[in-house]
Amino acid sequence: MWLDPLVLHELTYVLPHYVKQTTRTAVALYVRTVLNWPGIQIEDKSLRFGVLETWEVDSRLSWTDAVLIQRAPETERGVWSRKYRDFARYAIPESLWPE
Repeated sequence: MWLDPLVLHELTYVLPHYVKQTTRTAVALYVRTVLNWPGIQIEDKSLRFGVLETWEVDSRLSWTDAVLIQRAPETERGVWSRKYRDFARYAIPESLWPE
């Protein structure tokens, strides 16, 4: 069964809202479990696991931020965001922010 990557984003957003006191670590464990279910197929599974790891350990990042950070090295593009300073600690191509 194919799993759309947007479903992972929804899980990371919805679970903490419906299961009170849920930590990012608990959500990440659940999402890892889903990704490892037999028969689950998703485009670029290794990228999704990398995104999950980045999102889990840095509470300042949204899921989308984590996706951009993980994609940046392979696309050789920096990340433009109003939170660009939060990305300085990641090995991504430099992106000059207009002053």
